[in-house]
Order: sequence, then structure tokens, then C-alpha cells
Amino acid sequence: MMNAKMAGLVLLTLMLTIFASAASAIPVYFSSGIKDGPYEIVPTLDACPFDADTPVLDVIAVGIGRGDCYLIRCGGENMLIDGGEAYRYRRVRYFLEDNGIYSTTETAETGRIKTGEVLDYMLLTHAHRDHYQVQAELLQHDYLPRFIYTTHDATSKDRMWPEYRKWIDKKQVPYRRIEHGEDLQVGGANLHVYRWTGAEANTRGENNKSAVLKITYGDAALLLTADLEGYGQRWLIDNFGDELDVDIGKAPHHGISQSYPDLLERMSPSLMIINDERSSAASYERQMAKHHIPRLYAVRNIHMMTDGKIWYVWVE
Repeated sequence: MMNAKMAGLVLLTLMLTIFASAASAIPVYFSSGIKDGPYEIVPTLDACPFDADTPVLDVIAVGIGRGDCYLIRCGGENMLIDGGEAYRYRRVRYFLEDNGIYSTTETAETGRIKTGEVLDYMLLTHAHRDHYQVQAELLQHDYLPRFIYTTHDATSKDRMWPEYRKWIDKKQVPYRRIEHGEDLQVGGANLHVYRWTGAEANTRGENNKSAVLKITYGDAALLLTADLEGYGQRWLIDNFGDELDVDIGKAPHHGISQSYPDLLERMSPSLMIINDERSSAASYERQMAKHHIPRLYAVRNIHMMTDGKIWYVWVE
């Protein structure tokens, strides 16, 4: 006769099989203390499963509400992706300081701050104010990364780009345009770039030319879809649908409108991050509920940590 402990292990194994096989290659665990989400039945843990010596990738959706801001930390390196509108600057700056990342001026003042990191990289997915303005503010205040990746260069004609570029030039930070199909490295994590370019893309608006990033670490995969709208989503599905299966995804364009159903089918995420408040993304919320996709809204900081074998998600 099966004892209680054995029965519990069998039940846990069965649950993990259900949660993992239908949606992702590796399991996604959630902190049992999460409130306001994930609105579906999910596997939980009472504590982080990784000790201090475990090499991990930590992807943090910074809680700024509507607007994209992600910090990636892996292997002793970090990258800030987008940042939000200018009025979110202090919130992002305090978040960085709370995580031991300071301006280059502050780290040089050893009497004030004796230890700390600076930003290694910034990446701008596209030149809209709700993505670049915080980065511009950080540059003004000497948060100077070693390198900036953008979707523009000196020849770009986008009307908002000069507002951001002037601070790159003034602070003399090296930068370059990222290209479709290339791979960037942050510590041991790989960021694969998808970006629609060319004559047709140029007629579909800046959002549809956003840089989409597939982040992988070991067997773990996460897809940041920037601000893709319908045309961009269709391009991504038609050309790279077989590459989009991930554990965690980001709702395109802050969940303002519903995603293509076949994009969700291709991604099959165990968690979707929506960079907005739940009340402002009612249509997307209905789509997530219909498909029973666990989701969290980035009104607080969402940590997604993995050792390449499992994910652990918590909110602070």
C-alpha cells in the first residue's frame, strides 16, 4: 500500500508533467506568496530553490505599469532593456540602486558608495518615448553603460530618435544598431534578435519594427515581443513560428490589444508578463483567461530566475 509520502511524490510528478508538457520545455514554479496573479492553478514553492552559489539568469520586469523596462542579470553582467517614459525615471533609478547598480559618478565617489555595479549594457527595442525616455534620463545622470544596442544608427530618420541619440553622443557612449538574426551575450545568457526590416516593414510603423528578443539560458527560454502589432506578429509567425516555443512570454505592445491566437499557440507559455495594469488591458486579460494562461501584470517588480532547468518566479 502506498504511504502518504510516496503518494505526495506521485501527485507532484503528475502535476509537473501536466504543467510542463502542455506549455513549456521546463517547469515554471511560482512563489506561494504572490498576490494579484497568476489567476490560474500553477505549481508553487515556498522558497527560492537556488542557493547563492547556483549560476542563474535573473530577468526582472520592473514594475512601472504601462511601458517596458527589463533588467537582465547573468554571469556577473547586466543589461537594461528599454525603461519607460521620463516620469518613471526615479522609480527605475531607485530600483537599480536597490539592486546594487549605481551611476558611474557615484561608484567613483568611494567615500559615499564603496561597492556596487554599473550598467554593462543598455538595449533599446525601438525609439518610442515609453521605451527610451528613462534610458535618456539615466544617461543624463551618468548611468553610463559600456555599450548601447539600438534599432537605429546615425543615418536613421525616425523623428524621436534624435532626442535619445543626443545623450549617447554627449556622454560618448559607444553604440550600434542591432541586426535581425544576430546573437548578443549577457553573461551566459544568449539574446537572439528578430527584427522586421525592409520596404514593407517601413510602411507598417515603428512598433512593427521593434526588436524581439528570445532569451535562452540552458534549456530555459523567454520571449520579449516589444511593441509588435498585428503586421509584425504575422511576420514573426510566418517566418519563425517554429522557433517561438518558450517557457515565459511578454505580451506584445503592453497587452493593449489581443495577440494573434496562433502566436500564443506557437509560444505556448507557462507565464505571460503584461506591462500594464490589469484594468487597462481588459481585452488581453479576457484572451489570457480564455486560454488559461497564467499571467502577471508589471505593476510591481517580477523576478523570473532560472538555472537553465527550472524557473522560479516571485514578485517584490
